[in-house]
Amino acid sequence: MKSSRNIYLMLWKHAIKLIDLWGKQNLMNKHILDGDSMMKWPEIKKQHPDKFILIGDIVEEQISANQSKVIEAEILEVHDDGKKVMKAYSEYKQKGLNVLYTLPTTPEEFIVKNVPFKGILK
Repeated sequence: MKSSRNIYLMLWKHAIKLIDLWGKQNLMNKHILDGDSMMKWPEIKKQHPDKFILIGDIVEEQISANQSKVIEAEILEVHDDGKKVMKAYSEYKQKGLNVLYTLPTTPEEFIVKNVPFKGILK
């Protein structure tokens, strides 16, 4: 009886992992279900001037070894309050999704610089 309980618990843990992975995959592929939710960056900026914008499913053009230009993306959230977009950013990152947030001052030519982290982690 004890071994069947262990097998049940093991299967339950695997089922939870699969459900979690399925949920992440659905969030990452959300734009497929929504249809044409991908937009060019200049269009996003024109639609939401002076807003904090959280974007995902980012298409980038490599400019140099440590710089890329955002070409298009999916709008995930739009806020007037920077704290709200930062909270949403953290939640998406914790789920393992690749997202960026933009400031109201982000220009129409959105260049992302990949800066290597230097320092000591605690």
